[in-house]
Parts: sequence; structure tokens; C-alpha cells
Amino acid sequence: KAGGGDPSRHCAAAAEMALGRFSEAGETLADLAQHGGAEIADNPVLRASLWGQAAHAFLAADLPERAEQAAAAGSGLVPRDPSLLVLHARALAAQDRYGDAIRDLDRAITRDPNLTEAYVFRGSALRHEGALDAAQADLDKALTLDPEQPEALLERGIVSRLKGNDAAAAADWRKLIEIAPKSAAAESARLNLEKMQT
Repeated sequence: KAGGGDPSRHCAAAAEMALGRFSEAGETLADLAQHGGAEIADNPVLRASLWGQAAHAFLAADLPERAEQAAAAGSGLVPRDPSLLVLHARALAAQDRYGDAIRDLDRAITRDPNLTEAYVFRGSALRHEGALDAAQADLDKALTLDPEQPEALLERGIVSRLKGNDAAAAADWRKLIEIAPKSAAAESARLNLEKMQT
């Protein structure tokens, strides 16, 4: 199969993402990863990257099963890439498979102990499993690595609220709204603050 059209198809996928057509972008990227020309077929790292981009798109499209398949395909090509493990874990968590997600995130952290997003998502998964102290430890670690990580601030606020520490929860949520006011995490923080005050 000739690969001359692969760069333009990748550009088309980027345009689909920008337009919010996440499912279409994911399918285009997955097809490139699977059936791209020689430049892609002969480069497992590039193929894995395309699978990872497809997984991102499928997560944005709320298609966690497709995201799981794409992330698994990428991990199969580059088994030591922790970011693909995080993507796989996110897809599992989106299917309420938190225990499986935690195992993936454990592996990701073993491979990169400073991978902030792995601590954020493991903290979230642990919270869903009811392990609030372990979740707090992971989110504290994430915020040590990146003090302004929006999802970590949101999640740590939720954990603090569940543990009965409303002041700490409010502090994290207000900081999040200040540093990333237009983010989805900030919108969740605003709603949580409103609930706290009613």
C-alpha cells in the first residue's frame, strides 16, 4: 500500500480533532496505525504513537472500549512506554474497571516514577475504590511534581471533601479555578463549591 497520502490523512485527523469530531479522528488514526504505508509500517515507535493518538481521540469521543483496544495495540509495539499504559488505564477506568486501571498505573509509575499524570489517574482510581488515604498520597505526589496540575487539584479536593476536610477541598478547588478557569476541571470545581455551600 502506498504511503504518499499518510501525512495528509494525519492532518485530516488533526482537523477532525479540532472540530470535535473525535470518533472520526480516532478511526482515521487507527487506520493509519494499522494500514499506513512503509514509513509507518516499518517504524513501531511511530505506529505506537498513532495508536496513542487514536486512543486519546476515542476517549474524547466517550468510546472507552475502542480507546482500550488502541492503547493496547500501541503498548504491544512499545511495551516500555508508560504514557501508553496511562492511556490504557484511563480507558479501563472509563469502563469502571478501576482495579485493572490501578495495575496499569502501577506499571507506568515503575517505569517513570516522575510521571505526574500516572499519579493523578491512579489517585482518581483509588478514590473510586474507596482507598482515600492512598488516593491522597498519590495526588500529593502529583502536586509535588506539578503544583498547578488541574486534574490533581480537582481530585485532591474531592478526596479532602470525602474525608471531611472541607477547608482543604475548597482551597484546592479555588486554586484550580484561579489557574485554569476555562478548563473542564475548573467547571467541576465550581459545581463542587456550589454544592458545598448549599
